[in-house]
Amino acid sequence: LNWQEVLTLTKEYRLANYIYPVLQLYNQYFTPKVPSFFFESTVFHNLFFPRKWLKKFDIFSEQGRLTAGITRFYYLFLLSPCSIFIRLTIFFNPQILLAFFWVSKQYFFRLQLFKKSQ
Repeated sequence: LNWQEVLTLTKEYRLANYIYPVLQLYNQYFTPKVPSFFFESTVFHNLFFPRKWLKKFDIFSEQGRLTAGITRFYYLFLLSPCSIFIRLTIFFNPQILLAFFWVSKQYFFRLQLFKKSQ
């Protein structure tokens, strides 16, 4: 793997917030380590991703589909390189509003069924 090329692509496509945690977790769990010069690059100097989050990350934990989806959306929203105003416009997208309505309906419907069964 050409790490210099990975750095170039990371900088070009502004993926540092996404790649950094993945490679740190890779270093934690697997033996062929990512070279240290890779993390010392200027690409990773202005990260939004707090390094302390990685300590409480458990990649082997199981989550339900709803929780996993919400968590995935949260991290994609939070780590996006776009400005906060552009990120907030996603909530006015009709597809997102429909998905939010559908997930909320499913969640509350299951909650009511659970309460009735007890």
